[in-house]
Amino acid sequence: MLKPFFINTNLCYGLDECQTSAQFFDNVGGNTGNSYIGYSIIKILYGKLIKVPEIKNIFSYDFKNQDELIQKINKEYSHIVFCLQDQLRNSQSYGIKPNWKKITEFISRIDKPFLVISLGTNSFKGEAEDYYKNFNPELVRFVHILSEKSNSLGVRGLESERILHKLGINNVAPVGCPTFFEMGPNRQAIQKKDTPVAILSPSDGGQSVLQDEQALFKCLYWPQENFSIPNSLRLPNLLSLPLQKGFACIELWKKFVSSFDYNYSSRVHGGILSLNCGIPTVMTNDDLRAYEMCSLFKIPYVPGGGRPIELYKQVNFEPMNKAYSSLYKNFMSFLSENGFDKAAISALHKEAESLPEIKPFELPINKNLINSVEMALKSYKFYMPSHILFKLLFLKIFNKKH
Repeated sequence: MLKPFFINTNLCYGLDECQTSAQFFDNVGGNTGNSYIGYSIIKILYGKLIKVPEIKNIFSYDFKNQDELIQKINKEYSHIVFCLQDQLRNSQSYGIKPNWKKITEFISRIDKPFLVISLGTNSFKGEAEDYYKNFNPELVRFVHILSEKSNSLGVRGLESERILHKLGINNVAPVGCPTFFEMGPNRQAIQKKDTPVAILSPSDGGQSVLQDEQALFKCLYWPQENFSIPNSLRLPNLLSLPLQKGFACIELWKKFVSSFDYNYSSRVHGGILSLNCGIPTVMTNDDLRAYEMCSLFKIPYVPGGGRPIELYKQVNFEPMNKAYSSLYKNFMSFLSENGFDKAAISALHKEAESLPEIKPFELPINKNLINSVEMALKSYKFYMPSHILFKLLFLKIFNKKH
């Protein structure tokens, strides 16, 4: 019987797992986009989000009780579902410094087959084409052990496949990320309106969704913590704070973006979430990760961005709409080849029917936000006269309340 154990889900199931900003960011691995990966694979396998046996964040796991846990996994579970991100890079995100040696030793002692999803590469402007030659040797060893324990490694696209081939790993499946397939085989095709009215965009101080901006998250939430707006916060961020949102719950995130006509997005997983809600989305992030995923999925992609409305008029969603069916079938074939075939997934869906679905929950809003922003505006020295700043702030707060 299929009984998976999950590693690196990066999920919060309720407010009890978001008591402090530190706890929250540790659970989500520094970015709420990571949560969408765990959410999506659980939804695909079980039909809904349920609590699963897991290690939330393998990169902060202390390995203190690993002997007991490994024994339990080997005795009680059939497979390991390992959620990864763009770890194939020279410097990890958010200042995370994985102890690859300990992680590799840990997974080496697990005698169950692995389902590895969403593993990807990333590089940035200025890095050479052979950037993989500078990878941490322990990272390379980690990926080799994962390869040995998997029928095939699920990677985000052709560039990740190329890099793994360069590292001597050939059992690679460039199937993308499960987030793109969260809605299943009947995903809604994207249709543009003549002119978008409600635009989700960080440009020009518009409404946007936070994913990894810790300073802004702390300004908006966790009122019990010592709160002060950092001096490093730029004026546009300060003025737009009342318009910004952050989510620990994927369902509420989806509900929020569904009220918009268009998402002009520099966030890959935030953009994919919008597409899954039927919202036309243009991706603008200019790193290799965004290029790779947008290329595979045929998502409209303009690295560096441009004028949002003009881009909306120009982009075509039909290639993405037409490609979805074959991409979805390819991803499901990958699951089947790694032990999660249609019958096994149907059994997991049946099992989940009697289990409670995770209820939506919101992070507690800082009720003193407006006063704090006003105080920051008074104390900081800007190039615009203060009466103009207060006028702008007043209009933003009362025309579009948080």
